[in-house]
Amino acid sequence: MAVSRVHWFVVLGVVSVLVCQSTCGKAPNPSPWTKLRSDLIGQDYDVTEIPSVGGINPLPVTVHLTLQSVKDVNEKKQGMVGTSTITVVWRDERLTWMSGHYGNITVLTLPCRLVWTPSIRLGNSNSEDSRILKNPEDIKVFIKNDGQVTLETNLLHSTACAMNLALFPFDTQTCLLLITSLDLFNTSVVLVPGVLKHRAGNRPLSWDVISMIHVSLLRFDQASEYAFSDLVVAIKLERLPHHYVFFIIVPVMLLNAVGIASFFIPVKSGERVSTCISVVLGVTIFQIVIGDVIPQTSRSDSNPHALKYLSTSFIALVGIMLSSVAALNISYRNGSIKRKALRILFFRILATMVFKGEEGRRKMAVKITTSAWSGDMGQDGASVCPFPEGNHGKTPPEARSSEEPVSEETDMELVAVIIDRIFLFMFLVVELWMLSLIESIFSTITKHD
Repeated sequence: MAVSRVHWFVVLGVVSVLVCQSTCGKAPNPSPWTKLRSDLIGQDYDVTEIPSVGGINPLPVTVHLTLQSVKDVNEKKQGMVGTSTITVVWRDERLTWMSGHYGNITVLTLPCRLVWTPSIRLGNSNSEDSRILKNPEDIKVFIKNDGQVTLETNLLHSTACAMNLALFPFDTQTCLLLITSLDLFNTSVVLVPGVLKHRAGNRPLSWDVISMIHVSLLRFDQASEYAFSDLVVAIKLERLPHHYVFFIIVPVMLLNAVGIASFFIPVKSGERVSTCISVVLGVTIFQIVIGDVIPQTSRSDSNPHALKYLSTSFIALVGIMLSSVAALNISYRNGSIKRKALRILFFRILATMVFKGEEGRRKMAVKITTSAWSGDMGQDGASVCPFPEGNHGKTPPEARSSEEPVSEETDMELVAVIIDRIFLFMFLVVELWMLSLIESIFSTITKHD
């Protein structure tokens, strides 16, 4: 009995050992995804090796770009800030497989650090880190069974943008995104333009995106004598001028209108000068307030016409104030103009030009009548009276009628009015010239509406 029991224990132990060897030492079957990943990304795959397309032809890398939004366009810093989605597509023959051998898997998702990715960056970036693929750990690639690799990443870009502000605020600007490849062109990579899109829902408050175009260029590095592939994306922006029209141009036009209307205040009125001073102070304060709104530039070819209009308006209003002071000073002077040439200039020529011809003719009539009344002097100094006898010592009726309305003592007052009218016409011409510096406001508003 003891021997039989020992025999059964030995048999049971041998069976247990055999079962354990057959089950415990055998690994479970891997999933198709795990097997596919280990077969593709094995020891033979080198992430630093650029995929070959046969021969010495460069690898085509297609770049698609979707402009999500334009956050800011800074005229002072000459730059644009925006967000975009960049999709890069290329083909890697080392990453192909038969889907039937791996559970019909046709798409594989992997971290981009496990496969080769093109080295691209923003060539005109204002930030220190110009790489487009900044976080390889968080970026995934989508691999199809035919070897097509797709990489998509979101990018916040701050790029330089050369601007011409001459037509501000009715200007259009073209900002560039320069996508450059750090891989050599001859034997490595060529960037191919893809699809450009713009999300119309994310519209900036001050700009409209009109169009987007891109072109592939070849850049030669003179230092290294190598060629690199670049992709230039041109974004055309149009400024929305409504804010600047209603808060800058229209107020300045109204201040100019008040300055010109001050000419219709009588010359001798003390309110004329005080009105002009108030308008000049208003323009000065207005310039200080909008100093941060108008773009600042010292280039003559890029100086905004709106800024020229504002500066010229300030100078014109100061001139109106000075001309009013001069006219007021002349009007309070007494005396008459004795020289005949000056009387003809002021009372016949200039008075007619400024629509004061009637007053000028009356002034000329006073002088002529006075000369006729003085009579002709004979050789002995006696006066030869041109009037008939019986009227000696009396003023002829026609002379009396011409002398009564106008006196020679008021010559300077009429001269002041004539000079004041001349200044009025001069500033009207200046105002028309200033308006020609900017485009038609109402037509622009209608176009944008």
